[in-house]
Amino acid sequence: MSGRKILIPLDGSQHAEAAYQWYLDNIRRDGDSLVIAHILEPPSLPSFSLKSGFNMEFIAETSKRPGETLVDIAWRTGCNMVVMGTRGLGDVKRAFLGSVSDYVLHNSRLAVTIVPVKRCDSQGERRPSQTGGADA
Repeated sequence: MSGRKILIPLDGSQHAEAAYQWYLDNIRRDGDSLVIAHILEPPSLPSFSLKSGFNMEFIAETSKRPGETLVDIAWRTGCNMVVMGTRGLGDVKRAFLGSVSDYVLHNSRLAVTIVPVKRCDSQGERRPSQTGGADA
């Protein structure tokens, strides 16, 4: 007899984790096969960009190494350049943890532009810097 196949959506919330734990504690059987689903919403883009005639391709992948994955996606899809933001890790955290933007900058064979984010505007909103540059 083959096992059951059970879908468990996980989104990182406490509710999803509780549902997974409930499965483990209450109905788990040897031979079960789990399908773990993490649904991503399409990225929010300024409305003008959807009307500007760009060809857009949306890619979602699972990886514990996002920097490597981005370098690979750029290569596989034939990109000529990477333009990406930065989370704004401080110098100390970045030294210990590294950053995705640092990885892409140092491991891609393409031109890479890292767009830093100003800390906050007067309304507390994060905004892109006007100067750009390689501040990872």
